[in-house]
Amino acid sequence: MQKKRVQLSFLIRNENERLHRGGINALRYDAKNDRLYTAGRDSIIRAWDCKRYGSDMYEYSMEHHTDWVNDIVLVNSGKHILSASSDATIKLWNAPKGTCMSTLRTHKDFVKCLAYAKDKEQVASGGFDNNIFLWDVNVLTALTAINNTVTTSTFTGNEHSVYSLAMNPSGTVLASGSPENVIRVYDPRTCTLLMKLKGHTDNIRALVLNRDGTQCISASSDHSIRIWSLGQQRCITKLHIHSDAVWTLCANEAFTRLYSSGRDRRVYVTDLADTSRSVCVCQETEPVLRLELGKEQQQLWVSTTESNIRCWSLKESLATLARTTYYDGEVICKQPDMIIQGGPAIKHYHILSDKRHIITKDSNSNVALYDVLQAKMIENLGKCDYEEEIRKRTKTIFVPNWFCVDLKVGILTITLEESDIFASWIAVKEVFDTNTAGNNETVDLKENYGILMLHSLFEHWPIAKQALEANDNYAERVHLDNLCHIPGHTPIFLGEIGGRTLYRFRCNETCGEPEQSFLHEVLPQFITNVIVKHQVPVLNKIPFILHHQITSTKFNKKDRLSASDMMIVRKVIEYIYERYILNEQQQPQTQTQQQTLSTGLAGSGSNQQDGNGEQQRESDISKSIDHIELLCQEQILDLSMDLRTVKHFMWKGGGDLVLCFRSVTVDFPYTPYPCQIAMLARIIKALQQSKNCLLESPTGTGKTLTLLCASLAWQQKEIEQFRMSTPFIENKDNATETQTKPTPVSRIFYCTRTHKQLEQIAKQLNNTVYKDKIRMTLLSSRDNYCIHPIISKGPNKSHECAKITRHNHDRSVTQGVNSECGYYERLRGKVANDFLRPFAKPLPRVFDIEQFNDHCQNSHGVCPYYTSRLLINDVQLILCPYNYLIDPRVRNSMQVLITNTIIIIDE
Repeated sequence: MQKKRVQLSFLIRNENERLHRGGINALRYDAKNDRLYTAGRDSIIRAWDCKRYGSDMYEYSMEHHTDWVNDIVLVNSGKHILSASSDATIKLWNAPKGTCMSTLRTHKDFVKCLAYAKDKEQVASGGFDNNIFLWDVNVLTALTAINNTVTTSTFTGNEHSVYSLAMNPSGTVLASGSPENVIRVYDPRTCTLLMKLKGHTDNIRALVLNRDGTQCISASSDHSIRIWSLGQQRCITKLHIHSDAVWTLCANEAFTRLYSSGRDRRVYVTDLADTSRSVCVCQETEPVLRLELGKEQQQLWVSTTESNIRCWSLKESLATLARTTYYDGEVICKQPDMIIQGGPAIKHYHILSDKRHIITKDSNSNVALYDVLQAKMIENLGKCDYEEEIRKRTKTIFVPNWFCVDLKVGILTITLEESDIFASWIAVKEVFDTNTAGNNETVDLKENYGILMLHSLFEHWPIAKQALEANDNYAERVHLDNLCHIPGHTPIFLGEIGGRTLYRFRCNETCGEPEQSFLHEVLPQFITNVIVKHQVPVLNKIPFILHHQITSTKFNKKDRLSASDMMIVRKVIEYIYERYILNEQQQPQTQTQQQTLSTGLAGSGSNQQDGNGEQQRESDISKSIDHIELLCQEQILDLSMDLRTVKHFMWKGGGDLVLCFRSVTVDFPYTPYPCQIAMLARIIKALQQSKNCLLESPTGTGKTLTLLCASLAWQQKEIEQFRMSTPFIENKDNATETQTKPTPVSRIFYCTRTHKQLEQIAKQLNNTVYKDKIRMTLLSSRDNYCIHPIISKGPNKSHECAKITRHNHDRSVTQGVNSECGYYERLRGKVANDFLRPFAKPLPRVFDIEQFNDHCQNSHGVCPYYTSRLLINDVQLILCPYNYLIDPRVRNSMQVLITNTIIIIDE
């Protein structure tokens, strides 16, 4: 038979849990010691001293179950307690000391109910495995570490889950109830079935037998209570006092009064001598799970699906029941005598995207933040908007699930399984001393949540401690106390996946002798491999395709890569720089006209010639990140995002992750200064993000050249992308069209204060490689551009020019009227392409005002002023004074559009 896989779980809770969390399934009152025992859905049994009635009654807790405690019975005159749990175990406790003496694992599923024969010291147990077992209490209490063999009797023939049991004190009759809707009656002495009692139409949830075993009372989810005569084997009385399912029954010792309650929250007392007489003792706020008579049977303890336990006085109710007349619907007790307050149970949780923190909301609507790696609550947010807190703390980051959460016991139960525990790797920054004064090195360490957690959970286990002491390097790696530290009181339990619990212990108890022996035998291999053998699981790999944004969608084999799913976008960009850009720059230059240093992205390139070696190379790579954009599904990726996050949030599909990059290569005429490198980075980043950028640089630091190279490099990238995406559109210099088709890229307006500065910019541009890649125009006034033989020598050139060219501006004038300026007249009917085509005496690509005047007058005989304006929409670079753009009147008169443009104001 294949051995079942084992999982590990632990609870995030306080060291002392004095209050119940969630419903209380069982109540038992010890009249001899005046003590109340309560068993809850939080897996804990608690003892309350009723002699301190009305004050703090808490005495101690009994913790060893790992799931709901469904029922408890007091045996041996209150010296011992037997408890039945959904963890498929029955436990024997020393009641006065609160210690667990032994665990019975005979049941294979939830153990739901217990029945006690006081005179014979026998206990029957029933569960969801369809079995009923009979236990001898004297044998159980005599068990030792050596003598641990238990024999039990089994009741056969039952084919349904057992929800209720009852046995008379002498142990001659045992009754069981189940979803079969039939009461089975057995003889415990021979374990034989005596009879079946049929009549209920739904699950039988509670049973009570009288002392001599002649009568049985049953409560069912069919809303009814039935009284059966076992001698006659039939129902003799049927009670319909409840409006919903009846879950619990309790009778006094004389068997003269019956207390009942259930889902309708109303507690009734019925006179068994006259079953037509019933009184509503009280009404609870939640469905009632259990009733128990208290001191002198004048008090009634009531537990519900909430964590509070209320005690109700019965004096007035019993007096009302004894009266001749009373009102049936009246609730006798309005307020309980006292309340044992319970704590809130966690009802909702949300694991945050970092897979470390959990936000919870409890039954009191309090919201809290928990840290799984610290196994504690780190912030109590109080009563606030649960959904809003989740939204505030949710980040765009993906970490694989490495644990599961369960709220069944009302507190956070974290479960670790072999299939998921090592799924989450994280990057942790650690500072190491380099033994140099004032210099510490920060290193990114790859840590695994599961590994850190296992080492913290078993840090007190001697075998694990010895293994760490023998491996100093590994010990140094996992001892990150500020990241993962589990409190010593944390309960841990090992159990079969989908099955029963094998063992429960506290974190600081692993150094004990019994725990050491047990852990050595049952601890699963995936845990010992890590904490003893120090076998570290491999990093998760993710395949992806990396290509340039403007290349074909048909990927080559070399574009298919694989990397750790923790690799961040910044590292991918550094790889792109080294592989695609740096390698291209290291290829021999085919042109030797000017020795230039191509600065990939950051403007500083691979400076192998300078002899700075690897240090310069790393510096160049680190500067590349501001100039390369990595995209997935056309979304620009954040530099700190890792590949698993990209695949989860951006890619959202199957197959290989596809990433594309776009970059800007800035060609600089010489090795840039550090301040120029910084400016290049800021300019490119602003252009990539379509944002404004304010830069300041001292005089003489080459800011003009930096502004030109950065903006023109960005523009060249746009031109390249457009041409690659639409190869069928060409804008050739020898085109014959009368209208040009300008490339739809961002034009650059470079603005200064004076025309003298514009001429200096033209000279700077002439020193770059971009002079052969772009067309430009230079806007100026008529004072600089007028070449009319008379007007150019006059004092008011603008006014006189406007007079002789007014026919062109007055649209109401009949066409065909010639201007008085021949230079202007020869410009009419021409387009920008007439000055840009190579066979048409083209303009120089870079020029100043004097050169432009000379070319327009001698080569074409046209007006330079109007020619410069004609070229605005067909060139890539426009030089002009900044008032041409800032003053809306000037801008509108010149019909200058600045939408989708790059504007540089160099002041």
